[in-house]
Amino acid sequence: MDQLPFANDYFDHVLSWNVIYHGNHNILIYTVNEIKRVLKPGGTFHGTMLPKKRIDLLKSEFDCKEISTNTWIVNSDSESDKAHPHYYCTANELTSIFKDFEFNRLTMQEHDKPNSWHWHLMVEKL
Repeated sequence: MDQLPFANDYFDHVLSWNVIYHGNHNILIYTVNEIKRVLKPGGTFHGTMLPKKRIDLLKSEFDCKEISTNTWIVNSDSESDKAHPHYYCTANELTSIFKDFEFNRLTMQEHDKPNSWHWHLMVEKL
């Protein structure tokens, strides 16, 4: 996700649902820069991110640890995706990460399970 095999200004739209938060801050920045690179001017990105409000719930349900700033893993032998890094952020941090984009929409929505909050964002390449 941080080295996309496409030409610059290739896509009108990029969709990333429950994907780009799987990594630390540096991986996320590389990924957002790749999204910016492959989008045409005025192109849009629609994606999800994890809000920090989920961290307390994560800590109450699992043995987990912060492995780098805003990045958590669950200590588990299972094949669950929670054993992989997950990046959590506030709205202010999210707008900083997508600083080269204009926000068309930013909402926090609950997914299928209770307390499964995700940021939903739609941004446009400047």
